[in-house]
Amino acid sequence: EKHIIIARAALIALAVYIIQHTLLPSGTFKETMRDTDLEIMFVPVYLQAHFLLKTIFCGIYVIFYQYNIVRVIILTAINIALLGLNNSMKPCSVSWVNHLRDAFFVHATLSGIQSLNYLAWPANLSTKEMVVSTLLSNIVFSSAGMLLY
Repeated sequence: EKHIIIARAALIALAVYIIQHTLLPSGTFKETMRDTDLEIMFVPVYLQAHFLLKTIFCGIYVIFYQYNIVRVIILTAINIALLGLNNSMKPCSVSWVNHLRDAFFVHATLSGIQSLNYLAWPANLSTKEMVVSTLLSNIVFSSAGMLLY
């Protein structure tokens, strides 16, 4: 029960931080994107959507901690949404950073898909079916990724 209270407090603090960061940014993207003295800046709209999805991700992880199937399905869907968001907006002005972030989200999504394969098969069943489904999902997901890029 203390874990849930701490998780709720953390999510509230994160929500307040996101609202403050959104309403009172230190500099807008257009003003700072060509300043070489600043670190890599992201588009504010992207940051809002990204951190909102990350907040939902954290909440789902805590709320459905005991329900593995539900948790993994929703978290994999959120990773797919984050991948799509990063891929469609290309938020960073440095192209290799966008590619690196895409790679991280692809790996996170593939990890979720593999977790679903692991959870779908009973522990007492032969691993042959799990290996086949894992291989098939890798081929399908990799093919879809190749079509996108």
